[in-house]
Amino acid sequence: MPRAVPDVLFPRDGAPASTAARRLPGPALRALVLDGDLAPIGDGYQPIDLPTTAAIRAMSIAPRVPEGLAPGLIGVAGRTAAWVWGAAPVLAEPLTVVVRRGGRMPAVDQPGAHLHGVELDDGDLVAVGGLLVTTALRTAVDLLREPPGRYEARIVAALLNEQRIAAEDLQAALVLPRRLRGRRMARGRLQLLLTR
Repeated sequence: MPRAVPDVLFPRDGAPASTAARRLPGPALRALVLDGDLAPIGDGYQPIDLPTTAAIRAMSIAPRVPEGLAPGLIGVAGRTAAWVWGAAPVLAEPLTVVVRRGGRMPAVDQPGAHLHGVELDDGDLVAVGGLLVTTALRTAVDLLREPPGRYEARIVAALLNEQRIAAEDLQAALVLPRRLRGRRMARGRLQLLLTR
């Protein structure tokens, strides 16, 4: 039997047009939360009888990612991708949105999202819930390279465990002949994680 309620609902006020079929008035959504029928997720709400999956998390933030600027070349990365994969406990603001080389960068950031132009290999982005997301492996590589003060080992450890990333695959990704800023620091952090 098909579901009567979409997987993710959005408030009518301020929601992008792409979510028109899934919009309800904000007070109605909040009442459904109080009644125990919905739970907040990202920018939307999900029915409580649905498990929170990577696809649900991705759908809940997809309206903030300006896909029309560079179809197939724009997605989320870093801590935003870690949240989609279930490794980060909370959605970090602003969203980290990446535009693959060849995509058109807007002159200003999108509200609630910080855009970066990055070098991504083929296969670094995968479709999850209608949104392009860096693979769990690429996300781990990016998080290991975060500057001091932003790096959180627990998020990388959760990503490795939740997504079953083999240590050998991550070590190989940090050695590949691509230009990666912070590669040496990332390898050192990975060694510390693996010896715990």
